Amino acid sequence: MDEFDLALLEAFLTSHDVDDADWFIPDQPELFEAWATGPYPAQGAHDCAAPAAAAAAKHIRELASQCPATPESVTIARDLRDGFMAMMLDGEPPEALGGLIRALPVRLRLGVGSGVATEPAEGGPVGVAATAMLAAQRLAVSGAWPRLRLCRNDDCHWLFYDRSKNGSRVWCSMGGCGARAKARAYRERQRAR
Repeated sequence: MDEFDLALLEAFLTSHDVDDADWFIPDQPELFEAWATGPYPAQGAHDCAAPAAAAAAKHIRELASQCPATPESVTIARDLRDGFMAMMLDGEPPEALGGLIRALPVRLRLGVGSGVATEPAEGGPVGVAATAMLAAQRLAVSGAWPRLRLCRNDDCHWLFYDRSKNGSRVWCSMGGCGARAKARAYRERQRAR
């Protein structure tokens, strides 16, 4: 599994809830630019090694700076993000997700010694969305996709990679969401007595 791809996908999918805000609001494209150029992508890649999170955040910043955000481009990024999240929560991809993925501008790049690589064909929010889609595709091909999870806490839903031995982790962190869920369950059991 590639930690960079994981960090990039984590940053993209957690853009819905960083500091209790949604950064992908089409009527406010400046929010997308603030998310992409600020510390938020690296914070969103909370389940990755710091170098991978920093590299993913730098890549997002570079892509975002290539093209200004517009309401239309932010809508594409938001719809892809929400489609991936719905697929992870429901187990089935939403009907529109396939069309969104097919419409993303990607190109093949040939390199001496590096073979063929896919990359976004444009920058801005659409380029960030295309990069996240390509990261998801590489994670699926590597076999890592089945261990990608969204935190079970309804107030969170952050993406994380389940590194547990038996693949049964359900919270992004045991110290945060896991502890709150267990405390809530304990209080409910005590009230039921």
